[in-house]
Amino acid sequence: MATIATMAAAGLAMAAFVMLANLVVIQYGRGVARSAVDEAVRRGSTFDGSVERCRDAGEAVLSDLLGGPVGSALSVECVISGRSIIARVDGPLRSITPFLPDTPVGAESSAPVWP
Repeated sequence: MATIATMAAAGLAMAAFVMLANLVVIQYGRGVARSAVDEAVRRGSTFDGSVERCRDAGEAVLSDLLGGPVGSALSVECVISGRSIIARVDGPLRSITPFLPDTPVGAESSAPVWP
C-alpha cells in the first residue's frame, strides 16, 4: 500500500515539475521575442537600414536564442510607417510536452528611421 502512495506522489511531483519547467520556457520565449524586436528596430532604423535588414536581424536573434521546435512557429514582420520602423514578433510558442497547450507570443517595438 505504501508503494502505491509513493508512486502517486512521485507522479504528481513529476507533473508539477514539468509544468513549472514549461512556465520557465514560456517566460524565456517572451524575453527572446522582446529582444528580437529590439534588435530588429535597432538594425532597421540606421541610416543604411531597411525592412529586409530589420527582418533578418529579428530572425537571427530568434534562431540564435530560441532555435529548435519551441520557437519554430514565431515570425518577424517589419514595416516602415511614416518616419518610424515597426517590428513585430507573433506566433505560438510550442509547448515542451504534447499534453500542454501552445502559448501565443507577441512583441512589438518601434524606432525613428534616420534619414
